[in-house]
Amino acid sequence: MSVYTAKPVASSTALHDEISVGAVNGGSDTNPMWTSEISSGNFGQALRESLKSVGMLASSQGEGRYLLMADLLSVDQPIAGFTLSVTMRVRYMLRNLGSNDIIYNEIIGSTGSATMGDAFFGVKRLRLANEEAAQKNIAKLIKELKRLGANVVAVK
Repeated sequence: MSVYTAKPVASSTALHDEISVGAVNGGSDTNPMWTSEISSGNFGQALRESLKSVGMLASSQGEGRYLLMADLLSVDQPIAGFTLSVTMRVRYMLRNLGSNDIIYNEIIGSTGSATMGDAFFGVKRLRLANEEAAQKNIAKLIKELKRLGANVVAVK
């Protein structure tokens, strides 16, 4: 799964280098004989790499001031089709480890699609649609975290 990249957050924001990724639940491992799925491990890795690319990931796991948890609530996939669209919903919770307060708790939805022009074989089209749905979901999360980080006072 590719990683979301965008302009890094300013080092003066509260979330710069301060987020550790905790539990990522709800994914399913891919069955190579049947369908492409999004595993919790792969989604967690894409989440960590994306947060790192924008400067939010803590330098070492557990060192961040905030803990991000993700629950893949649903990944709706078609059985067949020329254009495959995957819709996913993920609940994200960001906990301030100093105060133990949940400072972000939202469900983010996203959709990814792949056509016959993207891939002839249905299993590959489904994988591409899964990846796009996950990328868009993480992109929405990072946009929300940037907005949140601008409003959280950084106390070191």
